[in-house]
Amino acid sequence: MFFNHIPPENIEAHFERLYLESSRAIRQMVLPGFKLKATQITSTPVAVAAAGRDYFFEFKTLQNWAEEYGYDFLPFPESAHNLLGEPEKFDFGKTITEWLNQKIANS
Repeated sequence: MFFNHIPPENIEAHFERLYLESSRAIRQMVLPGFKLKATQITSTPVAVAAAGRDYFFEFKTLQNWAEEYGYDFLPFPESAHNLLGEPEKFDFGKTITEWLNQKIANS
C-alpha cells in the first residue's frame, strides 16, 4: 500500500520512517464526497506529484486536478503512495530539486 519496490527484508526499516498524517486531512479524505480542491489560486509555483500505484489517490484524478488549476504535474507511474519512502528507486528528491531550480531560473 505504501511502498512498491522495497525488498521485504527492508520493509520494517521503511515503516519506521513514516510520519503521522494530519487528522484533518484523513477525515476529509474518508468523508463521502471528498474532492481535491485548491483553497486559492496563487502565483506561487505549485507541483502535483502523483504515484501511479497509489492506493489512496487516483493518478488520473491528481493529473486532472493539476490541469484544472494550471499546476505542474510530476508523474511517478511506478511508485506507490509514499514517494519519499522509495527515493533510491524513483529519485523523487532529484525530480523536486530539478523542478524547483527550473522555477527559480524562470522567475
